[in-house]
Amino acid sequence: MQSPKRLQNVFVVAERPAELHSFYESALGLQLKFRDKDRWIQYGVGNTSVALASREEAQPATSGVVMVFEVEDFAAIAQRVAASGGQVLGTRDMG
Repeated sequence: MQSPKRLQNVFVVAERPAELHSFYESALGLQLKFRDKDRWIQYGVGNTSVALASREEAQPATSGVVMVFEVEDFAAIAQRVAASGGQVLGTRDMG
């Protein structure tokens, strides 16, 4: 059974990412890695990234925390997710 290769990214869908940025930077000491205005604010944490995403940027997710896994065979993983009662809301090729 194939497992994800790595956790590539975790992002939080936020109403006001710019306001949370100050908290994440000062309270947690996260270093800014990339920023697309107030749509996507990304930090490097070890060999993964943590980001704050606006609702617009996070589509189709609309709330909560989203984990992005790198996998070898997406179709096989998607079938396992469905067989376990989950649902793939969308895909995005992150390169």
